[in-house]
This record gives sequence, C-alpha cells and structure tokens, in this order.
Amino acid sequence: MKPINRTDRIQTLRPRVFEIDTGLFRGYVDIRERQSGVSASSRSEYCPNTAVSRDLAERQALDLAKHIRTASQRVGIRSQLLCDSLSDGHAGRHELDSIPAFLIRRSAATPSTRKHLRAVA
Repeated sequence: MKPINRTDRIQTLRPRVFEIDTGLFRGYVDIRERQSGVSASSRSEYCPNTAVSRDLAERQALDLAKHIRTASQRVGIRSQLLCDSLSDGHAGRHELDSIPAFLIRRSAATPSTRKHLRAVA
C-alpha cells in the first residue's frame, strides 16, 4: 500500500493590479496555498514600485508571480499561475481566440454555396 504524503502543497498564483490614485497603479500577487489534510491559507505579495500605467503594473505583477513560482518550485511546492484578471496581451490570449477556426481560415479559391449569407454580412 502506498503511504499518503501529508506534505503535498499546492499554490495558486493570481497576478492582479489595483489603482492607488488617479494615474498610479500597483501590481500584486494573490497567493492561495493548500496543503492536503490542512486548511487553506492566503496572502498577498506586492510589487515594490508603483507604475504610471496599468500595462506596466500588469507586467510587474506577472514578473513577480513568475519569480514566486520558480522559487516555490525549487522548494517542492506545486504552483499554478492563473492570469484571468490580466489583460489579453499579458495573459497570453489572442484577439481571435473566441472565433471558430473555420470562420477565420476560409479559402478564397473554393466556391461558396451560401452566397445569400455573405451578401447579408
């Protein structure tokens, strides 16, 4: 029988940004840590500097999250980086992700049988 590992720890890292004052932003990372058999804990790590644009603050928060992730993986903690609160460019999403591929990659050489739909669009 396989022994249960009680020291299995999992971290969830979410880089986020908040506005301090008009035109000043600060990035931070929301860290939620779970240990099997023990309750979860959460904390926040803040970027050392403020930024004058949201884009720069998002970049700083993402860099801080990646740094925390590599440091925790060296210790043996599994971590997940979730970029759902960042803008599309920093989160790795593209502009056409929500559009089906058959609408984008349409060959112009093949004849279309649905001419009435093309005329309306």
